[in-house]
Amino acid sequence: MFFEIEVLQEPTEADVAEINALLPQIAQTPHLLSLPELQKIVAQKDNCKVVVARINGFERNPIVGVAVVTLADILTGRIAMVEDVVVDARFRGAGVGKAINQKLIAIANEEKAKHVSLYTNKNRLAANVMYEKLGYELKTEINFYRINLVRPVASSPEEVTEALARRVKL
Repeated sequence: MFFEIEVLQEPTEADVAEINALLPQIAQTPHLLSLPELQKIVAQKDNCKVVVARINGFERNPIVGVAVVTLADILTGRIAMVEDVVVDARFRGAGVGKAINQKLIAIANEEKAKHVSLYTNKNRLAANVMYEKLGYELKTEINFYRINLVRPVASSPEEVTEALARRVKL
């Protein structure tokens, strides 16, 4: 395997830069993270796990994919929700997304969640095929509603361009 999947434990500035280089690939106006913001997310380890894919063969194994699984205890049991799944476009189709999702599902299973949910854009055809192959079921009878309350300030176009420029050099 040319990549490794792990739960991020102690993020570094390099991890932040690499994750920030991925965010513009899933959001048109992303909020780029600071190290304290990422550390705060990772510190929620009882109910939030940041899973990363690191490519092997470099001086420092850089992050080329990331996703988050959140866990919550609700009245009907423990549930898991997958968010922010992104694999660098150059590594899509190589099994990175599949491996990340298998780790997310394993975490949810270990944590005794009764199900894992995720939402994805219906236009992300390859991702949707992958999710179905992994066992996710498309729930057409469910209406999905959202109210956007508070939005983090989007990073400037210049910051996004700089983040993309810091992508892993191959």
